Amino acid sequence: EHKGVVDFFQGDHVQASWNAVSHAIGHPKRAAIAALHLVKEFRQDSGLLNMSVGLSTGTAQVGNIGSTALRRFCVVGPVVTQASALERMTRLFQD
Repeated sequence: EHKGVVDFFQGDHVQASWNAVSHAIGHPKRAAIAALHLVKEFRQDSGLLNMSVGLSTGTAQVGNIGSTALRRFCVVGPVVTQASALERMTRLFQD
C-alpha cells in the first residue's frame, strides 16, 4: 500500500525502507504516512498506547550482506542509525 519493504524483524523491532529496492515517488511522505497508519492500527488492535517510531531520509547501502554461509538482505548506513536514535528518543516523550 505504501510501497515500502520490510527488511528486518527482531523481537518487537521492525525496520522498513522506501525507494531502496524499487523506485517510489514521494518516498519520504509514503514512509511518514505508513508510520502513522502503523501506530493507528497498533493502538486499535492491541489496546496499548505506546509505540515508538523513528524516521530518517538519506542514502544507505542496500543489498545482501554476509558470508557465503549466512547472508541476508540489509539496509545499513548513517541514515539507518539516525532513524534508530530518533526512535529511542521518542520513548522519552511517552506517558
